[in-house]
Amino acid sequence: MGLRTQHGRSTSAARRHVPRPAQNGRGLQNTPLDCTSGRTTSVMTVLLKAQTYVSHVRQKEIGMRVGMTIERSRAKP
Repeated sequence: MGLRTQHGRSTSAARRHVPRPAQNGRGLQNTPLDCTSGRTTSVMTVLLKAQTYVSHVRQKEIGMRVGMTIERSRAKP
């Protein structure tokens, strides 16, 4: 990963969670915009990771299906 900061977190993790008060549960002290933006970015990264994983699995399935359909279409004529 990255070099460790004084908080014990790696720098990449610190970079990912830039708005720290939103993650610490002190979101009420922030402006509402900052709080929501921090939460949405973290949610977006999680969703993006899930999406890439799902799409990777789907691509395998779709590839198999496409291969089967191509074989069928070749066998017909």
